[in-house]
Amino acid sequence: ADIGTGSIFFRFNPTTNANWLCVTRAASTNTSTTSGTAGASSSWRRLTIWRNPNAAEIKFYINGTLAATHTTNIPTGNTIPGVTVQTLNTTSKTLRVDHCKIIANVGVMVT
Repeated sequence: ADIGTGSIFFRFNPTTNANWLCVTRAASTNTSTTSGTAGASSSWRRLTIWRNPNAAEIKFYINGTLAATHTTNIPTGNTIPGVTVQTLNTTSKTLRVDHCKIIANVGVMVT
């Protein structure tokens, strides 16, 4: 399921792709890029989303490596960041979150 009408998120859905997907969503229209990093793994992943302050691009990083850059379907206004994990069947999956940090850096002035 998608997150709202304007959002930026990582998605893992093994029914459609074995890798993490990087998704931007504006006005209920998605831009989705395959990251090349497997979603099913017992290893920890560091998922980072960076939004350019002028809102012209979104960068997705996995374990510090750039996975995708989006310049289309960038949401404006209130934005929902997130991670979605879906399953192949009724078997439950676990998403463990060790740390979550959201930093808003608005109106920074460099002198």
